[in-house]
Amino acid sequence: MSQTTSFLTPVQQGKINKKELRTNITIYSKDAINFISPVNHTLETESSEQEYKILKVWKEFLGLDRIERDNNFFELGGNSLIAQKISYKLSSIFETTINIRSIFKYPTISELAKHISKIADQNEI
Repeated sequence: MSQTTSFLTPVQQGKINKKELRTNITIYSKDAINFISPVNHTLETESSEQEYKILKVWKEFLGLDRIERDNNFFELGGNSLIAQKISYKLSSIFETTINIRSIFKYPTISELAKHISKIADQNEI
């Protein structure tokens, strides 16, 4: 096989070779995600409080117990439907409009918290 197609699973008689597929792809379960606390609860910063609130919402909608502050929402199993639900919930929590595009543009907890801080600062002006 050529270098560009070496990762493709061979297909014989229109059927995928499932045994070969298992050897080529690593599947991550939700329990396999390592946890690093996104918030140091001794800190009283606005950003850490926002990160903690976002973390709770992500855990709720993604069904995960362990999420790092720099994990990508979509790599954790997020999709556009979940993003829509999260944007609605976060808008309610932060009492401002957080649209679905924000989750696509800022797909980590730390990035989204910074974005929400900017929105809150603009709303205060």
